[in-house]
Amino acid sequence: MRCIGDLVYINVAGQGILILNSVKVAADLLDRRARIYSSRPRTIGKYTLSMISLSAYCFLTVAGEILTGDLLMPMLPYGDRWRRMRRAAHEGLSPSASKNFFASQEKEACLMLDGMLQKNSDWKNEIARSALSMSGGWIYDMPTIQNCHDPLITYGIDFMGRIVRAAFPGAHFADFFPWMKYLPSWMAKWKREAEYHFEKDDAYHQEMFQAVEKRLDAGDERVSFTSILQQDAKHTGITYSEKVWLAAAIL
Repeated sequence: MRCIGDLVYINVAGQGILILNSVKVAADLLDRRARIYSSRPRTIGKYTLSMISLSAYCFLTVAGEILTGDLLMPMLPYGDRWRRMRRAAHEGLSPSASKNFFASQEKEACLMLDGMLQKNSDWKNEIARSALSMSGGWIYDMPTIQNCHDPLITYGIDFMGRIVRAAFPGAHFADFFPWMKYLPSWMAKWKREAEYHFEKDDAYHQEMFQAVEKRLDAGDERVSFTSILQQDAKHTGITYSEKVWLAAAIL
């Protein structure tokens, strides 16, 4: 281990890791010099940084490549796919596009406050209901979620929980030894489970996305983030899978 001011360098199983140990240094490198250093390298843990490519949130072999199919934007390294998805997200969340969602956001805020007053012992579930109902409304043009135990809430919590557990430092040896991702699935339970959940999640997100496509084909022109993605797809160059997972990431 070597320390140079607020920089700490350690070597873990041959993987060099540079830790930025102050807000000032992190801002200098990851914000002011973002074009050089800000990316999501394939390294071993949350809030660790490689000597070559620095990031405040590292890209993990299992969580990023296998569990989410190299499609979840917050975990992508800087590159062509990240740029396409960022461009599409910018189009769908621009100030002019966001104005279309103000009314639904106000409605959901009022419903959340009312729910918190009516169920003052269940704020956690009410806030979760409101957050997913609001995001589901402006991303997929879904109706308001009325029940705190709605299947979408259960799925959303389960989906995020799997990613957080997989991304936790030390959760998988494959994050230390990336060559392990090439092991056949039959001899690696962690890989089988990650591949299974990716197929399941991919099918779920495609179903949500396709519901909006069907409404658009039927002449329903109500604005949602997904409908904007569809309309701007040629302009942004984003692929179908990238559109599906971009909407899922924002949800």
